[in-house]
Amino acid sequence: MLSEEALNLFAVIGTPISYSRSPRVMNAAFQSLDCYAHYFRMAVNSVDDAVETIHRLGISGCNITAPFKEAFLPMLSELDERSQIIGCVNTVVRKGSDLIGYNTDVNGVFSSLNQYVDKTEELFVLVIGNGGAARTAIYTAKKMKMTVFLCGRDFEKTKKLALETGSIAIKPDRIQQATVTSAVIISTIPQEAELIASLTFNRFHVVLDSVYPNPKLKQRVEEDGAIYISGNHWLLYQACPSFKIFTDEDAPIQAMASALQNIPTNPYKYFSIIGLSMDHILSIASQLAPMFRNQVVNMDGVLLPMLALQDLPEEDEKTLILCGLDQLVDKDLYQFIQKHTFTFWIDEGWNLQKSELYAKSIPVFAPLTDTLVPAYMKTTDELVSIIKKELSVL
Repeated sequence: MLSEEALNLFAVIGTPISYSRSPRVMNAAFQSLDCYAHYFRMAVNSVDDAVETIHRLGISGCNITAPFKEAFLPMLSELDERSQIIGCVNTVVRKGSDLIGYNTDVNGVFSSLNQYVDKTEELFVLVIGNGGAARTAIYTAKKMKMTVFLCGRDFEKTKKLALETGSIAIKPDRIQQATVTSAVIISTIPQEAELIASLTFNRFHVVLDSVYPNPKLKQRVEEDGAIYISGNHWLLYQACPSFKIFTDEDAPIQAMASALQNIPTNPYKYFSIIGLSMDHILSIASQLAPMFRNQVVNMDGVLLPMLALQDLPEEDEKTLILCGLDQLVDKDLYQFIQKHTFTFWIDEGWNLQKSELYAKSIPVFAPLTDTLVPAYMKTTDELVSIIKKELSVL
């Protein structure tokens, strides 16, 4: 059960991660059940960085995505049976000093395919990719009694995974032949990858995509007469059991599904950076300014914040807004940041951990946060690089 007094924090961890729709789904679920909780993205370069941040902020649970689904295993004190067999996790909960791993991606794959697969027939499935999502796809397909072809760009890695999972390794130049033989194709690779871009389909194919949105693949699949299953389905059906693990409450699936409807393709006009160290924020913003045509608004020392925001540019020009803890005391500014900006929280970490100010800042910053960037032991250049990478997927 979640605490009703302290803010419960949850996150999805990856790199890049700011494209993720998991916060939309999970926050809709929390709001539907009136849970005092917030779910954000965490952009990290290493598993060590992620684990340190989980413990420091007291994060209750996380979802794990590329490229960390396999790399997280050594950090966990306990694994569910699926994770042990598959060799990757997508859900982690913190119990005291222990982290426990689960794999609910299996639910995502199974529920997405179940209505389309005739279990009385011997079917072939082509799984494209050889990372953590591919491992889960293989496991689920075999549970559904399908024979698995496996194809990835790195054939040596593909052969190793195929041997480990009882699949049939396919060389990249034979992928179209495997596609013709297969009734189901599961893509676990980025939408721009050459392997998937080279394929043609037919009206007997069912194509499950781990990516969202992927309009080019969707169009190609449907033009060829095949059934296309969006990554939104995978996301939703893995999120529901994750929510149950996080909260011990049944997931409000209708609220979660509604959160995935009518999503704007380019919704962000205003961006903000928040944190305790305004000097640090300013040094980061100075390097990001060209990306915003130098349209940067520093709220430090501004007596009437909303008056300053009245002069924000119209139409499509993007603006970067900088705020510290003192500025966010203004309720109108706080609500503006929360409702109208995509917010990066530069979390200074252990060097401020023992201060009372740091403890007070967490429940202020966390509910505003879209993507948290742990800053402990990182240079300004490293942080700028991380944020640029995140901005590139928005």
